[in-house]
Amino acid sequence: MMRRLLPLILCAGLTACASTAPYHAAQLKGEVYYLERIALPPAKSRVEVRLLDVNGPAPAVLAETLIEQPAGVPIPFTLRYDARTSGNLRLDAKLWVDNQLMMATPEPQPLALPATEPVRVRVSTVRGG
Repeated sequence: MMRRLLPLILCAGLTACASTAPYHAAQLKGEVYYLERIALPPAKSRVEVRLLDVNGPAPAVLAETLIEQPAGVPIPFTLRYDARTSGNLRLDAKLWVDNQLMMATPEPQPLALPATEPVRVRVSTVRGG
């Protein structure tokens, strides 16, 4: 009888130990902009903005948003993230036209959270190699 109950007791104990910390919602508002004098074809454009933690060997994506068919520049965005987020934080943005990368942040931009003002992220033309 005890042999049958032991797995159940162990599972119940493990379930009780496994706690997930509650998510504390926060948001970061900002805009992506560029200085080049070009108009985007809205039906074929999209902008991706990511919040990264660059502490490890590879950046960890903490939050991201995708803006389809942006109307014009500057391109507003809102990132939703866990308010307890900390680390070596950066913002990264990419602008795509016809599924081709056209503009990007040259280097992910340093960021301190919480941001009290909307942030501005500049992208520039990606040179083909």
